[in-house]
Amino acid sequence: MTDKELRKLSRADLLEMLLEQTKLVDKLKIELEETKAALSERRLDIENSGSIAEAALKVNRVFEAAQKASEQYLENIKRREEEATKASERQIQISAELENKSRLMAKELLESTAEKCQNMENETKRLCDRMLKETLKKASDTSTDINN
Repeated sequence: MTDKELRKLSRADLLEMLLEQTKLVDKLKIELEETKAALSERRLDIENSGSIAEAALKVNRVFEAAQKASEQYLENIKRREEEATKASERQIQISAELENKSRLMAKELLESTAEKCQNMENETKRLCDRMLKETLKKASDTSTDINN
């Protein structure tokens, strides 16, 4: 997982990943201690065994156990990476959806505002025309009254 992908994860996702990794590390530490103990026992067995072939077989079992543990660890890491990648992809998808919705809402708001402005402008022109006619009529009536 890249740094960029990690930065896109939420704090909760990161904490969950950290907790899972901590649990895995604790489990692996326990397995390591058990393996060390087993290795120590096997060393004693090897020292006590009279045959090099017998010792080689015992050491091979330790290496097999270590190999299995390392394979399991790598599988867990790959699985966590895949999960993190899926989570990151989902967050990217959600972000894109939110961006599209925001753009749509902004467009609708602009269109609505433009329509309201046009209606207000038309209403204002009608009022101005009416007021102009009334004013001209009053001026005409006043001028007629003055002339009479």
